[in-house]
Amino acid sequence: MSTAQATKYYQHRHGGVYYVNNPRALSTVDKSEWVVYTHVCPFDRETWIRPKSEWEDEGRFRELSIEEFEVLYSRDRTEFQEEIRKSKEESKKV
Repeated sequence: MSTAQATKYYQHRHGGVYYVNNPRALSTVDKSEWVVYTHVCPFDRETWIRPKSEWEDEGRFRELSIEEFEVLYSRDRTEFQEEIRKSKEESKKV
């Protein structure tokens, strides 16, 4: 399980890299906890929210060291995107 921490980078099990802006935002509807994060690479930069419980699913995200982040960030974007597409397809087969 990965507990989101602000200003840390994480990699999704399919490969995308994310930056946590706020590890605990509350819903105005039901007070549920959400994680606010920005997709950094290899797709367009977008800010998203996800229920904290999903963020903490076993194996969904892993924290990256700054060195791991730098390696991933410097990769060829198109090649990286294709690897993620293939990973998502493979997970649907299981």
